[in-house]
Amino acid sequence: MYCKLPLILITLGCLTTIQNAKRPFQLIWTTYNCTKFGERVTYLKCNLTKLAKGYAPELWIEFQSQLSEDLDTEMIITYRLPKSPRIVKFLNHRHNLCNAIKHMQTLPFYNEGFVRIMRYTSLPCNCPIKGKTRYNITNFVFTEDLLPPFTPPLSFNYSFALYENDIKTSCISASGDIIRKK
Repeated sequence: MYCKLPLILITLGCLTTIQNAKRPFQLIWTTYNCTKFGERVTYLKCNLTKLAKGYAPELWIEFQSQLSEDLDTEMIITYRLPKSPRIVKFLNHRHNLCNAIKHMQTLPFYNEGFVRIMRYTSLPCNCPIKGKTRYNITNFVFTEDLLPPFTPPLSFNYSFALYENDIKTSCISASGDIIRKK
């Protein structure tokens, strides 16, 4: 047991160094849009504010009535490197939202992002999601510190869609660039 302690301490030290490392790039968001499909979503509004140290994406959403347990989310992230015509699909993931919330502790990658965003939202942490309640994500600031320090220059597209009974109800999309600091 004691022979593993130095390895654990070194690993924790490296993680702290990576988290505190200077970012040699700048994040520039060019678009942030939200779209509703059909009448299931009664209110949907999004806004992006540029701050001195990042961006503040805000979202307000209200559903017509309580959502079913058959609620899927789809996240797609694509990127293109400079001087390359090829678009690369980095992430294309669709899962049942209620199941993911129930098992969030077993998914460390999602758990960290979920916990971070839940600090700035009125969205419920469990299902079912009620209707006729306006939910929001506000005061969340997206900074370069949320990205790894070794992130290369690239152009990105992000979309997050919500499906109920396999019918798309809403979509949030963003695009931008990561450029080297001069």
